[in-house]
Formats: sequence, C-alpha cells, structure tokens
Amino acid sequence: MEKNDCEAIGSDQVRYYVLEKSDDGERTHRLEPLLKRPNGHRQAFKKRLEEHVESVEFKKLFEPTKEEEIELKKVIRSMKAELDEIPQKQIDYFERIADRVRNSQEADSVPKVVADIDEFIKIERSKHPNDVALDILASRMPDILEFCEEDRLIESPFNMTLFKHQKADQAKTPCNTLANLCEISGLDINTLKENLTANKPAKIAAQFENANRKLEELLHHPGRNLMLPYSFTGSARPFI
Repeated sequence: MEKNDCEAIGSDQVRYYVLEKSDDGERTHRLEPLLKRPNGHRQAFKKRLEEHVESVEFKKLFEPTKEEEIELKKVIRSMKAELDEIPQKQIDYFERIADRVRNSQEADSVPKVVADIDEFIKIERSKHPNDVALDILASRMPDILEFCEEDRLIESPFNMTLFKHQKADQAKTPCNTLANLCEISGLDINTLKENLTANKPAKIAAQFENANRKLEELLHHPGRNLMLPYSFTGSARPFI
C-alpha cells in the first residue's frame, strides 16, 4: 500500500491490498492486516445501560418481570467489548428493548435509554471499516489483466496479423498477452491498422522498431545478461 492510499482510507495500519482468485475464477479482495471496528463506545454504552436498568424511570417504562430483569442484566454482562463484531442476536435483543420502551404508554418523549440504544445499534450496524476501505481503494488499485492458458503459450515474435491460438472469430482483437505488451511498449493498434491499410511500410517498420526497443528496455535483465525474446512482427492489417 502506498502512503497516499493509506491516507485515503484514513489508516496507516494496512500494509497490503490482497487480491485472490479461487479455482473457479472468483476474485476476493482483502486488506492485510485487517482493520477492526472501533469499540471504544461499547464499554461506555454497557455502563450507561446498567445504570438505566436500575433506574426508576426505566422500570416504569419497561415494566420487566423478574425473569426479564435477570435476563437483561445477564445479556449486558455478557457483552464483550473487545470483539470485532457484536453478535447479531445481542443487537436484535437491545433493539427489542428499545422498541418496547419507545412504545410504552408512559413515554411522552424519547427516553434517554432508547436514545443510547439507538445510537449503539447505529454504530454496530454501520458498514465495517474493511468494507469502507475496500470501496475507497476499488478505484485506486490497478486493473488486473487476466490471462487464459492459451495466452501464456503464445511465442515471440508476436505476429500482429495472426494468432494461431485464437479461433477466427476471436482474432478481431488482440488477446490479453498481446494487448498488455502493446500497451507497455506503446504500440498503438489503431495507428498500426491505418498504416497497414494505407500500405505504409516505413511507418509500420518504425512502429515495430519503437515498440521492440521499448520491450527491450523493459524486459532486459543486464545483471543476468539475459534478453527476453519478445518482439512484434506483421505484414497485413491486424484484427479485421
């Protein structure tokens, strides 16, 4: 992760944006390490709720049976503020408590306990920070070009007018391997089509020469004295 990407998501904890692809082709995105949902509000909510439960106002509005009062206190005690996600059944339970107090005939305005529960539920049901960050990063991460098995098998020199591994009805556009190499080498396909159609061999040769020189710069490994044998060739209008 670049510094400006971390700034965009408001966290310097994330080091990697991970893209994984399953055997069936499904892509999943995740952050590493994962962001955690803020939990500082939970302990404060737990303390306020314990105070509400003991108040005369709450008992007047909620009118709990002895069993309900025991259960409510038990649920409050069982809350674990350190969890990344509060169990949904606990959130639903508190929501039912708030609704019952809100609908009480004795309530002429929104009681403080209801306001506290509503705010707690709003925070807990908000979008997880990981999902928010992934949404932000979706437009910032580079596009991933997928290669099929045939794409990996084509050999150089790449004939820009013939793709032996492609079916005739698929040869109207370059395969992903060629499209990627054309892009990084600056070989403009539309201009190449025009030059081939207009029979301008000098311009065609210049395009291939410039593209192959760029590939040489990009793919040459001087430390190993190794040149990867990637180059373009072609003599007829491509991708008709």
